[in-house]
Amino acid sequence: DGYGDGEEDFYAVYSDVFRNIMEGEKAGYVSEGNIDEALMPNVHLFDVEFGTSASDWSDVSAFYGAWESFNSCLSFAWADQYDPRDAPNRRVRRAIDDENRKARRSARRERQEDVVALVRFVKRRDPRVKAARERAEREKEEKEAEARRKAERKREEAKIAREAWREESARAMAEAEERDAEAGRVRLADLDDDDDHFYGGKKKGKKKKRGKKGKKNRTYEDDESHQVVQADDAQTAGDIENEEVKASANGEQPVDAGAAGTTSSSDAGTEENGHQAENGHEQVPLRPDEDNVEEVDMGCYERESEEEEEEPEVWRCECCRKDFKSEGQLQNHMKSKKHREAWKKYEKRKLKEAKEQAVMEDLLDEMALR
Repeated sequence: DGYGDGEEDFYAVYSDVFRNIMEGEKAGYVSEGNIDEALMPNVHLFDVEFGTSASDWSDVSAFYGAWESFNSCLSFAWADQYDPRDAPNRRVRRAIDDENRKARRSARRERQEDVVALVRFVKRRDPRVKAARERAEREKEEKEAEARRKAERKREEAKIAREAWREESARAMAEAEERDAEAGRVRLADLDDDDDHFYGGKKKGKKKKRGKKGKKNRTYEDDESHQVVQADDAQTAGDIENEEVKASANGEQPVDAGAAGTTSSSDAGTEENGHQAENGHEQVPLRPDEDNVEEVDMGCYERESEEEEEEPEVWRCECCRKDFKSEGQLQNHMKSKKHREAWKKYEKRKLKEAKEQAVMEDLLDEMALR
């Protein structure tokens, strides 16, 4: 095919061509009066060889790199158009020199372009260059494929990592919710979504046992019963005064009001206790007398504190209008940012209502005075 290593094949022919070009450069350089050949500007081209089909790519690449920047060392004096010796004066001689320099530059440029064009022509047809170019293309494709595989592998790893993170997060959240449920707590995020109050929902409270708390926990559970007892005491006192008046009028000994009151209270307490005993319950006297305060404190109210007390069914936050199952939930809610913001608005609203109420009362007073 003409690309072998024979004497008339591609490598041998073009090796002679490039060698002859350098020999011509050398002869021209010496003929111009230069003695030292080592001072040639392009002497380094003697060190690179065209090579053979078995030459290493680094040698081939060095050869083409050097020759593609070829620069002739000849003076191109034969390209002069005028002889400076024929100039009649200095001005004409300077003009002749300018024209000759232009002609030499043009001739040098043409030679250099011819040599570089020859180098490119040979390079395009050099099988070694074609093989190196194909090898470079394969390596580039392999690198791109490897980069794509790495990118795909990274995407898969990232996807697996995301899935693992989601599973771990879901498992951690489930464990946290389970711990909260076991501890009887509710997360604040769930408290913010508790809007059962607005939809008529009602939550039942839980009963808890409380120990002895002393005299500070003595309370009257039924205010209505307390008022009834007060009314009965007032009526009893009035009856006793009427009897005293009648006895004084008849000359009889008046009855002690305190004793009568005590007797009446004792009888009433006896009857009431008897009635409660029939139902199987025992109830503490609602209004103890001053004489038996110590006895009641030590006896009845201790029994009352030992009994099971029913907590409120719901714990309510008025400013947020939300109900909670336990006191702990209410405390957690009161620490939340949403509650604090609602509390500020609630205080402003209450203050505004108080001011409006005061203004309304002043108007009503003025109208009443008029």
